Amino acid sequence: MSKHARHFAAAVIASGAMSTWAREGGAQRPTDLPPPYASRPPLLTRTLPDSIKFHVVRLKFMQLLQLLQRGEAVALDGELAGVEWSSGDSVRAVRPACRSVGSTVDALAPHLAVSAGAAGGSRLLPIVAESVQGPTAAMPAIVRAQLVLLLGAGRRFSGSIEITLDQQRMRWQRTAGLLSVLCDGLNQIR
Repeated sequence: MSKHARHFAAAVIASGAMSTWAREGGAQRPTDLPPPYASRPPLLTRTLPDSIKFHVVRLKFMQLLQLLQRGEAVALDGELAGVEWSSGDSVRAVRPACRSVGSTVDALAPHLAVSAGAAGGSRLLPIVAESVQGPTAAMPAIVRAQLVLLLGAGRRFSGSIEITLDQQRMRWQRTAGLLSVLCDGLNQIR
C-alpha cells in the first residue's frame, strides 16, 4: 500500500471517528444522560404508581393553598364545589360572611392582604400550612395540616384541617376544619 493510500485510509477512519464522536456529543455530554435526540420520559413517570398518586394529592393541596393565599374567591368556590363539609364547617356556614370558603376569604382579604411587591402588584393573604401530613399508604388521598392565618402585629390564628381528594374525579371530596379555621380567624379580626 502506497504512502498516499495509507494517509487516505487514516483520514477516512479519523473522519468517521470524529463524526461519530461529534454526533454522540463527545466530551461535552455527561455520561449519565441519554443522548439529546433520545426520547426519555419525565422523572415523574419513572416513579411507582402509588408515589405518583401521593405527588398528585400533594400538588392539588398546594394549588388549593395558593388559591387561598391569592384570595381567589370564585376559583376557591369552584374548586370546592360539591365537597362534603364536616359538621363544624356546616355550623359556621350559616354565618353571613362564612357561607363559603370564597366569601370568607373575601371578608378576610381587606384585613390580611399584604403587597407582593412592586413587580407583582398583586396582594397576597398571609395564610400558610404548617405540619402538612399525608398522603400516606394508609390514607392515600388525605392531607392534614395546621392552617395558619397571620393576623399582623405578631398575632396568629391556626386550626387543624383535613381534606380528602377523590382520585377518580380529581376533585376535593371532603373537608374538615377548612371553613371553621377561616371563619373563626375572621371573628378574631373583627
